[in-house]
Amino acid sequence: MGDAVSLMSTAPRASRLEARRLSRVLEYIDAHLEAELDLNALAAVACLSRFHFNRCFKATTGQAPNQYVGTQRMKRARQLLLEGRRPIADLALALGFSSQANFTRAFSREVGVSPGRYREQWGRSPLSEPADLHPAGLASSGSMALDAYGAAGNGAPPKMTLPSDLR
Repeated sequence: MGDAVSLMSTAPRASRLEARRLSRVLEYIDAHLEAELDLNALAAVACLSRFHFNRCFKATTGQAPNQYVGTQRMKRARQLLLEGRRPIADLALALGFSSQANFTRAFSREVGVSPGRYREQWGRSPLSEPADLHPAGLASSGSMALDAYGAAGNGAPPKMTLPSDLR
């Protein structure tokens, strides 16, 4: 989880979440990624109406709550894929996807490779992770070590490249 204050955008102060509320919500999301997270539950954690929470969360982080949760689930998926041999179908269901096919589609769109290919290619060496992970796909930069959630250490999504024989 990133620092709550660093996620705050430059939105007018009146429409942003206070740092303590944002921190509470982000901690809740991180602790409950493997459960169903809906707007009502997140708004309750922030002690706001769902409409006010949705508007303030987006103004503060630059992402709608459901987008943020999806991003965090993909980070957790990358972590779980690299940690062990748990079946991809189990990971998909544990992370709130309705099926392995939906998970694979979302993961491939976000990361640029299927979960199986990701695990096969980078699961052997957790210290030399893909260096260019981003929603736009794959780029051609070097690799770097990632933190526990797949982030490059600065809160930005890590970047990933494929070897030329896999492109």
